[in-house]
Amino acid sequence: MVQLKQGRFEEALANFEHTLKIELSIGNAADIATTYNNIGG
Repeated sequence: MVQLKQGRFEEALANFEHTLKIELSIGNAADIATTYNNIGG
């Protein structure tokens, strides 16, 4: 029972980290686009 809960916790944590990395990537892309537009404009 403890192993099952531990496994589910690790799975949830992995999913959270994956989502966070995607959000950070999108945020970085937006920052780069904004910087590029500011330089170009």
